[in-house]
Amino acid sequence: AVSPFLENKTLFNIHRVGVISRESGVCDLCTGRVADTAFKATRYSCNSAINFPSDAPILAAEGDAAGQDPGSGLLVVIVNDDISYGFATMGSDLYVSRVTLDAVAHELGHSLGWLTDEFISRGDRYTGGEPIYRNVTIYTDLNRIKWRSFIAPSTPLPTREDHPDVVGIFEGANYHQYGIYRPQFESRMMGGDLPFGPVNSAILLDRFGAYTGQPDATPPQIFLTDPLDTWRIPAGPFMIQAQANDNRSVARVEFYVDGSLLASVVPTYVNVSQLWTAVAGTH
Repeated sequence: AVSPFLENKTLFNIHRVGVISRESGVCDLCTGRVADTAFKATRYSCNSAINFPSDAPILAAEGDAAGQDPGSGLLVVIVNDDISYGFATMGSDLYVSRVTLDAVAHELGHSLGWLTDEFISRGDRYTGGEPIYRNVTIYTDLNRIKWRSFIAPSTPLPTREDHPDVVGIFEGANYHQYGIYRPQFESRMMGGDLPFGPVNSAILLDRFGAYTGQPDATPPQIFLTDPLDTWRIPAGPFMIQAQANDNRSVARVEFYVDGSLLASVVPTYVNVSQLWTAVAGTH
């Protein structure tokens, strides 16, 4: 009963794929424990979550699930391990052990919603480029924030903890304390039984449409990061840099100079670039 899953439960069909294991538990290469399980669930190092070897029959089970519900492609594997954890990444299956439904909802935020964790590691600073995830950003300029349409004009940027009920940019996310921002002070992507919040809920709703075949009504976002407006650059070779993201995928990024197409690039990540031979003048 977690929003926005609760209000959209008719979009989901859930099928159980029954499997029988000879033994309970997981193989643990750290302790030497061996368990004969149907999916060959294995912990490859101490204190890590489980994984599955390349010859594990988990893909066959996923095929069975997809056969009952074409186009689903998402498998939730419940593991009877001695410790509790959940694991999922963008578009991946879920592996959970001894967790609550609240934790399953959090992992669905990763796999279905393509959301990243908003946990904070004290003292750590993020120094990379703009992340691909739609619920974190490095920008404090309103025009570059992915969820800017949710931010009220009166909201201070960055947003302090004394504004816990608004959408803004709160510093700390993705296991960093500084240099990266999240949209809400608290959300389900920080764990526990917290709500997802308005931004993450809207992102999840967009992603539901990718599985149900609903039209994509969310336009992609693109920002030119190099050069910026009013920059002066020397004539000669110059690498134009941009960042593009979308709730589903970006088919291509087109670079124009003075109204003429310079290149069309198929991005492999959020950051895209194109070499341009700059000439003297205003462009």
